[in-house]
Amino acid sequence: MKTSSRDWSDIDHNIESNEFFRTEEYHETFREIRNEDPVHYSGGSVYGRPLWHLMRYNDIAAYLSDNTTFSSRHGGNLPPDPNRLLNLTEQERYDAGFGSSSTFTDAPRHPLLRQPMNKHFSVPAVARLTETIRRVTKQIVNEVEDRGTCDLVEDVAAQLPMRLVCEYMGVPRQDWDILRSFAQTYMGSTDPQFRREGMSEAKSQATARDDLYEYMKALAIDKRRNPGDDFTTVISSMMIEGEPWNDRDMGWWCFSMIAGGLETTRNAGATGMYTLIRNPDQADRIRQDYSLMPKAVEEILRWATPSKHKLRVATRDVELGGQLIRKDDWVVGWLISANRDEEIFDDPYKFDIARDPNPHMAFGVNTGGHYCLGRNLARLELKVLIEELLRRFGTIELDGAPEWLASSNTAGLKHLPIRCRA
Repeated sequence: MKTSSRDWSDIDHNIESNEFFRTEEYHETFREIRNEDPVHYSGGSVYGRPLWHLMRYNDIAAYLSDNTTFSSRHGGNLPPDPNRLLNLTEQERYDAGFGSSSTFTDAPRHPLLRQPMNKHFSVPAVARLTETIRRVTKQIVNEVEDRGTCDLVEDVAAQLPMRLVCEYMGVPRQDWDILRSFAQTYMGSTDPQFRREGMSEAKSQATARDDLYEYMKALAIDKRRNPGDDFTTVISSMMIEGEPWNDRDMGWWCFSMIAGGLETTRNAGATGMYTLIRNPDQADRIRQDYSLMPKAVEEILRWATPSKHKLRVATRDVELGGQLIRKDDWVVGWLISANRDEEIFDDPYKFDIARDPNPHMAFGVNTGGHYCLGRNLARLELKVLIEELLRRFGTIELDGAPEWLASSNTAGLKHLPIRCRA
C-alpha cells in the first residue's frame, strides 16, 4: 500500500461529516485529495468504520464498471449507522428491501429486476411525456409569476417532480404532499431540518423508508386489482422470469420511483438555476439560442451531481490506483469529485453551458449495471424547467442567502429565495 506522509485527520473528519457539506468549500478539499492522494484511506473515526475514498474520474469509472469486484450489497450510499447495518438480522434486511430493491442487489438478481423496466425509460418512451411535463411546469411558473417572489426549491424545483411523478404513478392528489414528505425525510435525514422530531438520523430515515414503501406497496396491490391509466398499474402487471412480481418486489420498485424521482430533479433543478443566476452570461446565452439547452442540461448535471457519491464493497482483494483494497473493504466513489477532475474536463471549475465533450458521471457510468434508470426523464424535466423559467422571466435574482443541505450524499439546496419578473 502506498502511504502519504501528510496528516489527513482533519480532512477525514470533514468529509465524513454531513455538516461539512453545508457550503461549497468541500470542492477545494476534494481537489486536494484528488491531486495528492486520489485513492485515499480513512480510518473512519467520524463515520464509524474505515473507508476508501476514490476521487479521480478514471478510478471511479473502473470501479463502477466492475460489479463483480465491487458489490452493492450494502446499498448505493453510505448508511447513517454502518455498524447497525452490518449487524442486521435476516428479517431486518428483508424489511429494509435487501434483495428486492435494485439499490441493494447485484447480478444475477439485479438485471432481472431492471429488465422489465428498461423499455419504459428509453428516450422514445420518455419523450412521450414532454407535453405533460410542459403543462405541469407552466402551471408552476404561472403560480410564481403571480407572486413575483418564491423559494425556488420548495415552490418550483420540488413541485415539478412531485406533481409529475405522483400523477404518473396514479397517486391520489390528496396524498402528494405526504409522499413528498416521506421521500424528503428518507433522502434528507442527514440534515436535522428534515429529520423526524426526536429521532436519530438512522431512525428517521428508516421510518420514512417504511412509510413510503408501505404506501406504495398498498397502492400497487390496489392497482393490480383495480387497474388504472398510470405507471403503478403497469408495474403491477410486470413479469419476472415468467411470473408476476410478488407484492414485495412490486412495492420496492414503486418506492424507488417516488424516492428517486422526487429528489434528483429537485436538487439538479434548483442548483442549475442557482448557478445560472450566479452566471448571468450563461443564462443569456441560452435565451439567445435555446438549441443550447441539451448541452446546458448536461453541464447542469455535471455541476450539480445530485448524488455526491456511490458506495461499494470489495468482494476480493484488488489493486486500484496503486492501492491494495482488501476483501470486504468499503469503497466510496465521489462522483462530484470525478465531475471536476482536471484530467478529464478542461477548466472544470468553470460553468460552461456549451461544454463539449461532457462525459460527466452524474448518473454513474453506462458500463455499470446501476446506471441511473431515470436519467432520460431527469434530463427532460430539467430541460423543460430551465426553458420555461428563462423564457418567462427576463430577470431572476436572489432574494436572500441560499441554504445547502447538510449531506455527504445528496447535493442540493434546502432554500433559495428569488425575485423574478418578465
